[in-house]
Amino acid sequence: SAAAHHDTAAMSRLAKLYDPVGFDTHGPIPEPDIRESARYYRDAVDGGNTAAQAGREQLHTYLQQRADSNDTDAQLALKDFWK
Repeated sequence: SAAAHHDTAAMSRLAKLYDPVGFDTHGPIPEPDIRESARYYRDAVDGGNTAAQAGREQLHTYLQQRADSNDTDAQLALKDFWK
């Protein structure tokens, strides 16, 4: 709810929950979601949350490695969430 109301700290927390980099299998999210993570990181950074930038960069590196191995989902996430 807070993220939907442009709370960039909440967006950053959600991004981390969905992030496959360091994903917590015992957390509240059943599986990582690269698109949700990328979207929340992007929105948090665009909203001025500079602390979210490090997580966004780590996710970008992870996705680039997967994209280089012909992972279509990673390629699309990079295209959609990074300019």
